[in-house]
Amino acid sequence: MLDSKQEVETMSAKLDIKPEVAERLAHEAKERGVSVEAFLEALLDEAPALPVRPRSTTLEEFRATLDALAEGWENRPVLSDQATTRKGIYADHD
Repeated sequence: MLDSKQEVETMSAKLDIKPEVAERLAHEAKERGVSVEAFLEALLDEAPALPVRPRSTTLEEFRATLDALAEGWENRPVLSDQATTRKGIYADHD
């Protein structure tokens, strides 16, 4: 997020959109009596801040992460059958 001291420069972008979307945008802009550019600017001003999606993880990266998580678990004690039952989990509750 930007703090009040940061300035944002104007940004231009070229969008390649489907003809039916362009038609809909032009229609909506005309209905409001504004240009398509002004309509798009208003849409962006009103849009909530969208979360940034993290980049996709490759299968190799995913496997490496799982391997790192599993590292050292082979030395952990095995839980008894009783410890993994509902009664065993909630033994201290009535």
